[in-house]
Amino acid sequence: MRNGRFFSGVEEIGEIVGPKLEEMLEDHLISQKDGGLFFTYWVNMEPYEHKPLVVDEQGQFWIGKRDGGSGLVFEEYGSHMSRLLDCPSPE
Repeated sequence: MRNGRFFSGVEEIGEIVGPKLEEMLEDHLISQKDGGLFFTYWVNMEPYEHKPLVVDEQGQFWIGKRDGGSGLVFEEYGSHMSRLLDCPSPE
């Protein structure tokens, strides 16, 4: 499935990011559901929220968040994803 410039299907994401996807799926923060990827925020050692995780054509990951209304916007990943991907945080 493609939403604008974002890819949300596990197979499509795998084609863009390659072997990095397998490494990510070994982490407890990333899960698969209904053919998509989700990033889990944890609070006090308990899973709190599961947010959709997508990738753009350049392989940049984005996390979906509600925009205050009924829409879903995609924001650059934060510190948790940065550590997982072993790259600098965009924050």
